[in-house]
Amino acid sequence: MNADQYPSAPAGGSSPTATAPLPDTPLSHNFPHIASLPRQTLEALSTNKDPQLYSALIHTDPSIASLLQQRSALLNRVRELAKRNEEELRPALERVREETQSGFVAAKEAEEVLWKEEERKLAEAQRRFAPPALLAQLQQTTAKIYEQSEDLANALVEGRQLPPSLLAAARDVGHSRTGGGSSSSSAPDEGAEGTTAADPIQTFTKAFLSLRTAYHRRAMIEERWRRDSIRI
Repeated sequence: MNADQYPSAPAGGSSPTATAPLPDTPLSHNFPHIASLPRQTLEALSTNKDPQLYSALIHTDPSIASLLQQRSALLNRVRELAKRNEEELRPALERVREETQSGFVAAKEAEEVLWKEEERKLAEAQRRFAPPALLAQLQQTTAKIYEQSEDLANALVEGRQLPPSLLAAARDVGHSRTGGGSSSSSAPDEGAEGTTAADPIQTFTKAFLSLRTAYHRRAMIEERWRRDSIRI
């Protein structure tokens, strides 16, 4: 529907009010093509609320038609420029895309390799403190202390000089039981070598007692561990 479908004033004997021009108003200045319509048409337009009718009427304005043409030409120009830029930049964009994808894949692979290496190091570090490893260390230490106490006893029975290494091991065991402080009464004196020559029985007794006490303590812990009385 457009404005031309509305009837114009009748020719010939039309009334002066139907054909009289509109007064000087903003409508006649801003929209002369609308102001030139007969009053009957304008009155019909004022009572009709059809948006398509108003759109068709507005688009008949020469200035609006010119703007619409300019808009259409500008859109076509923008589309042409976009298409040209896409064609020109496509190879460079494809290279950047391939480089980015390649860099991402390389970073992902490096991350997986490094992560596996870090996991291996972490597992290796934790293995020393795992319950089986701790139990194995306890068993080795317990067996070693027992063998040292037996070697010390054999040296006394066979009349040999008490080995300084075994006396030093007894002192170390005594210090470990007392938290690194002064040695307990069961540990041999610091001057163990001099005491061995003066009183080997006393030196042997202190050293053997220190070693066997440490052995029985570790054996008791090992037994409780095997009975699941100790949780780590």
